[in-house]
Amino acid sequence: MPLRSLLIPLAALLSFFLSIGLWFTGSQMAGLFVGLWVPSILTAGVFIQAQRMRFDLLFGFAVVASFALSIGLWFTGSKDAGVFVGLWVPSILAAGVFFMNAVRIVAPANAPPAGAESVATNE
Repeated sequence: MPLRSLLIPLAALLSFFLSIGLWFTGSQMAGLFVGLWVPSILTAGVFIQAQRMRFDLLFGFAVVASFALSIGLWFTGSKDAGVFVGLWVPSILAAGVFFMNAVRIVAPANAPPAGAESVATNE
């Protein structure tokens, strides 16, 4: 198994253990904040593997923006707001994966593009 395919699970596992360590050393809020990254990292892995549709740019931008806003709020002292906005990341990623799969089910890859007329051959 290539190292590249292990990066997402390893990052999630590291985040998980860091979250537990922060929680039990008295930094419960920091533990929650880092713990939010676990589902975000895992869902991002699924999202990256399924990024063949046109929705990935929109959802990717929303994920990066909410993640950056969450970190910005956290480090400017609004820790509760940072955790709240951090909850958006896995939700947006999950919505992106859902919509990409819904589009793939509704419009299979071998279907002609919308509006294209089928050409019948006469033999």
